[in-house]
Amino acid sequence: MFYTRFKSAAGEMLAFSEQNKLTGLYFSRQKKLPYLPHYQQLTQASTAPEYALFSETQKQLDAYFNGELEQFKLPVAFHGSDFQCQVWHQLTKIPYGSTVTYKWMADQLAKPKAVRAIAQAIGKNPLIICTPCHRVIASSGKLAGYSAGLAIKEQLLKIEGVL
Repeated sequence: MFYTRFKSAAGEMLAFSEQNKLTGLYFSRQKKLPYLPHYQQLTQASTAPEYALFSETQKQLDAYFNGELEQFKLPVAFHGSDFQCQVWHQLTKIPYGSTVTYKWMADQLAKPKAVRAIAQAIGKNPLIICTPCHRVIASSGKLAGYSAGLAIKEQLLKIEGVL
């Protein structure tokens, strides 16, 4: 299990991997970060195979922030409950440049009464940006609930031309 830190257009990020799959991507100042002592830090000088994954992650993020990438193509692995993984997988189906509501997510998962549980699962999304939870907004149309903060959510939606 490895992690690295790098800079992005929206701030410092942490990337995590296990068995050469991306398992976490977080802004360093967001809520609910993994417990770092369980991971070994890799630096840019590393020769570990995981570094290629981290390098590609940073490359794709840079392209996203420059408006040159709409769909991430990274090997990922979700670690969560079956319900959380269902929610996170549904997030990957939200097209670039569009938004959906928490209610829409509940309807898509055939769990119309689970809006709050879905919102909680989205709040624990381990692959921020790659699994685009920033595209989920309140039914009122307002921005709501983003573990990295609403300013970053707004920035991401502006990149995608939604705002």
